[in-house]
Amino acid sequence: MNRKINLDELHKVESSSVIPLARQGSEMVQGIIKVTNADYVPECVRLRASMSPHIFTAEFKHGDLAALESDPKVESVSISKKLQSTT
Repeated sequence: MNRKINLDELHKVESSSVIPLARQGSEMVQGIIKVTNADYVPECVRLRASMSPHIFTAEFKHGDLAALESDPKVESVSISKKLQSTT
């Protein structure tokens, strides 16, 4: 999926997460995903670690945000930000 993502259409992506979205659709991003069904993992993500049956960290393509947005079992997506080192 290589269409440009309209941030106004992404209601499940936390607003503080939109800064890292200036990327190519095929680039991998990491985030925290909250789902409605216990132990549900969307097909487009690679599970990294479970924090609870409903919350987990995952890796997915930036271009898969639209699929996560339209998935009724996904409550929210918080994209991880790279932190700058102060040393």
